[in-house]
Amino acid sequence: MEVIPKSYLKKNIIKLIQKEYRFGYVLDCVGIPFYEYHNDTLKTLCEKKKISPNQIAMWLDLVKNTKTRNLISLEKDIFIMDLLNFLKFSHTHLFRKKLNYLLQIVSNVDESLFSKRLIQRGFKYFLKVFVDKFCEHMREEEEVLFSYITELKRCEQSPAYFTQCFHKLNNYSINHFFKEHLQEDDDMTEIRKITNNYKVSRHTTPHTRLVFMEFLAFEKELKDHSQIENKLLFPKAQALEKQVKQKIQVIANSN
Repeated sequence: MEVIPKSYLKKNIIKLIQKEYRFGYVLDCVGIPFYEYHNDTLKTLCEKKKISPNQIAMWLDLVKNTKTRNLISLEKDIFIMDLLNFLKFSHTHLFRKKLNYLLQIVSNVDESLFSKRLIQRGFKYFLKVFVDKFCEHMREEEEVLFSYITELKRCEQSPAYFTQCFHKLNNYSINHFFKEHLQEDDDMTEIRKITNNYKVSRHTTPHTRLVFMEFLAFEKELKDHSQIENKLLFPKAQALEKQVKQKIQVIANSN
């Protein structure tokens, strides 16, 4: 597990985040909006909030190693329901929570902390549009695609679900979901355009640098997540759908 160096305890929060940008999200995870405590040292802040530095260290370790929890490198024989559970976990803990944090560090701070060009280009507005669109995408994915795959799995395991599943097979198609998913894979185009691909210069403010670092990390997680769905989930779902159709066809032919 991470250990907080003693020298870090003496640093102001703003300097600490400039050295390790992920401290901002770590503090958010323990309920502390870091932008309200820029001038406090980490030690002072821990004492104020009655939080142990070890707790901070634990969260820092989790945040740093989030990317290692992706499933791209896993064996392809992972069960499809385990895959669905992982993706649901990712939606809740990696994306919804992180998106909320990104909104906070952009919307709840004084505009003077940002580089002027971001404000002029309407960064806050386009971030809100992106977040709303992405959350709607996750909701639809969970309520329609994940629900359909769950029904297919039930049908594969028990003939009792054949009738219910038959109607969904007439209305849904994994191939259709897959094509839609490929079209939606790059939702951050406008954000990259406004931020000039997160480019920084000597004039870029420290807070803007922090925001850019978080967006780069988020985009990496998002790409990994999409690869998991494209390379693991959809092929497994297509195979499952084909198997269920064959079972239903056999029963239909026997009647």
